[in-house]
Amino acid sequence: MALYRSSLSLVEQMSRTPLRLLSEGTYREEPRDVHERMFKRSVKAGSGGEFLRNNHTGEPTVHPGGEPGTRKDERRGHLKGQAVSRSAAGRKVTIHYWEHPKTGNRIHLKFK
Repeated sequence: MALYRSSLSLVEQMSRTPLRLLSEGTYREEPRDVHERMFKRSVKAGSGGEFLRNNHTGEPTVHPGGEPGTRKDERRGHLKGQAVSRSAAGRKVTIHYWEHPKTGNRIHLKFK
């Protein structure tokens, strides 16, 4: 019976803990300081960066899209890119983004 009670309390504890998605909390979109703000502006404007490639094929990663009207649908056909910078203090800052192959417009910039 004691084993049952301890498992029940574990279940109760887990039910009180909010669940989070695997992708939740692994990125942020807002800069923390001046260096990040300036770096985000330069990346958004098109300077620096490289396309991320598929590990198996070596081809650039192209977003397949999502349900119509969603944020993922906005990325359809965009290439995934990354830009890296180091602050004066030596802190590494990485931004991932999606770039339209024809217009060069970069959307959904995220700090990693």
